Amino acid sequence: MNMKKNLLMLLCVVALFASCSTEEQEQIAVSNGTAVSISSAEIAPVGGEVQFTVSANTNWRILSKPDWVMLSRSTGSSGTSRITLSADLNETYQDRSGSVVISASDGSFRESVQVFQEHAYLNISNNQIDFLWNETKEFSTSNKSINVECNTEWAIYVVDNSNGNYFDITDYAGMKQLDWLLCSEVAGEDDVTLEFNPALYNIEDAPHTMRLELAGLDRDGNRIPGRYHYLDFSQANLRFLVDILDADDDENLSYKACNTDDQTIEIDSELNWSVQSAPSWVTFTSREGVGNQTAQSLINIDGANPAATVRTGDIVLTCEAGTNPLPRRTIHVSQEGYVFNVDYSTFTADSWDYVPTEMPVYSSGSWMIDAASVPAWLNVPVQSGVGAEQTGEVVTVEPTGQNFALTNREANILFKSTQKGNTMTQTKKYIQAAYQLEAIAAMPAINTYSLDEHTLQVLSDGEWSAEVSYDGSPVADWLQLSATSGDKDTNITYKAKTPNEALVDRSAKIIIRSETHKAMGQDDVKFEVPLTHRKYVFEVTPTAAQINFAYTAVDVTPSRKTLEVECSADWTITCPSWMTVWYDGSGYVGSCSGSGDATLQFAVDNNLEATSRSGKIVIKSVVGQFEYNVTQEGYVFNVPDINLNLGAIAGDAGKHKYTCSGQWGLEDCPDWLTFSPAGGLQSPEQREFSISYALNPNLTSRSATVKFVCMYTGQSKEFKFTQAAFEFNSTAVSYSYEAINEASNTINVVCTGDWEVVNAPAWVNCSKTSGSGNSSFTIKPSTNGELQAREA
Repeated sequence: MNMKKNLLMLLCVVALFASCSTEEQEQIAVSNGTAVSISSAEIAPVGGEVQFTVSANTNWRILSKPDWVMLSRSTGSSGTSRITLSADLNETYQDRSGSVVISASDGSFRESVQVFQEHAYLNISNNQIDFLWNETKEFSTSNKSINVECNTEWAIYVVDNSNGNYFDITDYAGMKQLDWLLCSEVAGEDDVTLEFNPALYNIEDAPHTMRLELAGLDRDGNRIPGRYHYLDFSQANLRFLVDILDADDDENLSYKACNTDDQTIEIDSELNWSVQSAPSWVTFTSREGVGNQTAQSLINIDGANPAATVRTGDIVLTCEAGTNPLPRRTIHVSQEGYVFNVDYSTFTADSWDYVPTEMPVYSSGSWMIDAASVPAWLNVPVQSGVGAEQTGEVVTVEPTGQNFALTNREANILFKSTQKGNTMTQTKKYIQAAYQLEAIAAMPAINTYSLDEHTLQVLSDGEWSAEVSYDGSPVADWLQLSATSGDKDTNITYKAKTPNEALVDRSAKIIIRSETHKAMGQDDVKFEVPLTHRKYVFEVTPTAAQINFAYTAVDVTPSRKTLEVECSADWTITCPSWMTVWYDGSGYVGSCSGSGDATLQFAVDNNLEATSRSGKIVIKSVVGQFEYNVTQEGYVFNVPDINLNLGAIAGDAGKHKYTCSGQWGLEDCPDWLTFSPAGGLQSPEQREFSISYALNPNLTSRSATVKFVCMYTGQSKEFKFTQAAFEFNSTAVSYSYEAINEASNTINVVCTGDWEVVNAPAWVNCSKTSGSGNSSFTIKPSTNGELQAREA
C-alpha cells in the first residue's frame, strides 16, 4: 500500500507539471523537430482530464490509445496543437495503464504518452460494533473505531435503525449524531479512522440497532457501484424485564367490573427497582426490590368498579439507572364499567290490574331492594340477587288489591348494589292508577234555543248512578237525562226540555255517584258535571263610543276594522254600498245576515270624489239594534300654480305646498330640474316639495313643462320653467406695441358666471387673471429687448 501511495504522489507531480500553461511546459519528447509536452499522465480513480500539446512541422495522427482513454482530437497539422486526455471512473477492480501513440503521417516521428489510472477502492477494518447499555459519549473508553482506506470521496448514509425514525444528521460535541449513534465524520475523502459512540444509555426494553452504508462517491457525488460497505451497530438494552405470569400480554391488565383476583408480575432487573406510580385502586404485595434478583409481586384491584364507566390507569415501574429520565416499564391496567340497570322506567297499572310486572335487573354483582321503599299495597317476592350482567335477574311487582282511592298511589322502589366497592342505586317508579269516576259533557253550555241531545261520557271502574241537581238555578226541572245508572264506561245523553227565553242563564249539575263505594260504606264518592243553559244574548263590541269608523279618501292603512257579535239567535247587518263587510271568510257589499256569535270585519272603497260621504252600520236582532256612524273624506287635489323664470346659474326655486289624497308622481321632468321628493304616497294632509335647478351651460335659454299627476284620479297640474341663457362675450381683440412702449389696454369682460385668463405670456402683465360676472382688466407688455418681434 505504501508503494502505491508513493507512485500516486509521483504521478500527481507529473500531472501537475502537465497542467501548466503552454509557455511554461518543457518539451519533454523531441524527435525530428516534433515535441510532446508530457511523457506520462495520471488520471484520478473517479475520472478526470490532462491537457498537453503536440508541436510538429508536419501532419500527425493518434496511432493508438487504450479503449478507456478519450482524446479531444485524433489528428493535427504542422504547428502546435492542444489535446485534452480524459477518462471516466475506473469501475474495474484493477489499476489500468496504457500508451497514447502519436505518429507523423509521413512516418517521420513516433512518440508516446504513458497513461495510468488507479481503480476506485473502499476497504474497512471491520463492519460490526456492539456496545453495552451503559456505554455512551460520556465514557471515552467506549469509543470504537473503523479504519477506512479509500482513494475517492466517501459518505455515510443511514439505511435502518431500531426506532424506524427518519432524522437529520446533527452535530453533537464534535460528533455527528445519527439518532442513538454518534459518528466522528459522515463525509470526507481518502483514508480515515471513524469513531463511534452511543449517544445515551439504552434504558429501553429492546436493543438499539443501526445499519449504515459507507459508500465511495464519483465526481457527481453519486455512489460508486460495488464500492460500499454496510456497517452494523447495536447497543444492548438494560435488563429490566417485567412479566405478567400466565398472561400473553405483558403490557396490559384487564379486569371485569367485579374481578379482584390476584395477578402476579415478575421483575428481572440488574438494578434496584420500585413502583414509581400506580392508580389508587391498585394494590401490591411488594413495591420495590434489589438488582440481579428475580422478584415477584401480587397485584389486585381494591373492590368493584364504583362507576358505570371503564376506569384505567398506568402502573409505572422504574430502576436506578442514574439517567434522566429513569427507565420506565409501564403496565396499562383497566377495569370494565360496573353494570347496574333495571330495565324499566315508570310503569302505570290500572286501578283493577293484578297482572305482575317484570323488572329485569342487570348487575355486575350482588344487589338488593330497600324494603322500606316497597309499600304494603305492592307484593315483591324477590328482593335481592347475586348479579347477572348479560341475562338479568327478574323481579316481579304486583299490587295486592284494587285501588279504590280517587288519586294515584305511587311507589319509588329503590335498588341498591351491595357489591364491595360499588354503591350504585336505581330508583324505579310503579304507579297504580286512581279509581276512575269521571264524566265529560260534550256541550257544557247549551245554546239558548237548542233542544238537541248531547253526549255525556261516563268513565267508571264500577257501578254508578246519575241524578240532576238544580241548586242555585233560577229555574228547576229544565234538563232531561236518557239514563240514571250504569256499570263501567257508558255514554248517556242530556238535553234541555224547553228553550231559555229568559234574560238570565239557568244552571244544573249532573252528579255521578259510585255505587261500588256505596256498597263498601262510602256514600259520598261522586263526580259533578256543571251545565249552563244560556240566556238570550245580543251584544256587539266594541261599542260605537269605543270605535271610530272615520276613513280618509284613500285608506292609508287599509287594515280591516272588527266588530264581535254575540247573539243567541239570528241577526242582520246593513252598511253603505261603498263598504264591504266580511263574515265567515266571504265579503258582502252593503248587507248580510247570520246566526249566533260572529266576527265581522269592515273595509271601504277609495273615495275619488271631491265631496265627503257618510252612512250607518246597523246590526239588528229581534231584541234591538246597534248603530255605528261611518264617514269618509272627499278626495283632495290642491296643487299650486308654478310658472318660474330661472337664472342661468344653479339655484333653489323654493318650497311649494300641496295636498293630494292619493299617490302622485312627475312626468316630463328634465334632468336640469330636481324635485324633492319626486313623488309621494297617499296623504290627506298638506305636504311640500322643493325645487332646485342646475347651471345652464348653453348660450341660449331653455324651458320645460313638468306635470304633477295623481295616480288614482288622473288629475294633473302643469308647472312651467324658463331658464336664462349663459352670457359670455368672447369677441376677439388685437393690440400692437412698440418695442419700448408704456401703453396699456383695458379689456372688458361680460360673463354670467366665473371667468379666468389663460395662456397669458410672461412678458404681458395682466392686472387680473380671474373674476366673476361683468368686469374688466388691463394688459401691459414689458420692453422687448430681443432683435425679433414677439406675439401671443
